[in-house]
Amino acid sequence: MEIKDFNQALEIQKELSAKLLANVDKLRKANDSSVPATVDELKRLISQAKVELEASEMEKERAIKQWDMRLQQRKASVERLTKDLKELEKKIAEQEKVTRRPVPRPN
Repeated sequence: MEIKDFNQALEIQKELSAKLLANVDKLRKANDSSVPATVDELKRLISQAKVELEASEMEKERAIKQWDMRLQQRKASVERLTKDLKELEKKIAEQEKVTRRPVPRPN
């Protein structure tokens, strides 16, 4: 089973927890002959839940890294655009100085 996002992992965790709780209830109600089978099932469910938990944690870390990369790229874009804007404003100011200078008149 491939876990595609964090919400899906949470949903799977809830389902497994419900199954585990149901099996625990069975264990409490069952007679002594079915106890070993229920214990084995619980061990299997716990093992499966651990594997899926690890997969969810890895998916979470990947998602965090992707968002961090996006944020870094956007910050770099903002910095570059801000620098470009300042340079453009400086050029405009220099051009305005040149056009506003009075033309020297011959005497």
